Amino acid sequence: MGIPDCFIALRQTGEFVPVELKVVKRGRKVALSPHQIAFHARHAELGVRTFILVLYVPAGKVASREGRLLLYAGRQVFELAKSGIDTDPVVGYHYGAVPWRLLMSSLAEA
Repeated sequence: MGIPDCFIALRQTGEFVPVELKVVKRGRKVALSPHQIAFHARHAELGVRTFILVLYVPAGKVASREGRLLLYAGRQVFELAKSGIDTDPVVGYHYGAVPWRLLMSSLAEA
């Protein structure tokens, strides 16, 4: 409750960044609890980078073929809670072909 799912160590900067993991199960909304929204909003106010990594698979589709992995900055939490995946992500990749090193670089640079 209120703590992101994982903390990822970044080689580039030597820091840890909190990452919330979400799966969109229905529609286009990202289910964020009030505690999760508060965590990301508060840390954004403090200038601390946080992220929300969302797996979106359209209804009736297979993740490996149609899924998208979307990375959002914590400072986008209010827009993400309101508009779901219609919010512009920091980066987005086809789920079956995620360039993990580029995704990690996005965590260090965003």
